[in-house]
Amino acid sequence: MPALLSTATISIISTGAINALTDSRLVIEAVVEHLEAKRQVFARLEALYEESFHA
Repeated sequence: MPALLSTATISIISTGAINALTDSRLVIEAVVEHLEAKRQVFARLEALYEESFHA
């Protein structure tokens, strides 16, 4: 299990640019607790991944 955890943490990056996430298989949202800000982020993510969601 430690090897798996080590491999996973190496792949974790932080980005403020949503377009940089196009090759990601997992996205963890960490937006301020402001509903409208979260809605905007999720709308942008949905638009970015729309083809993947419906494939």
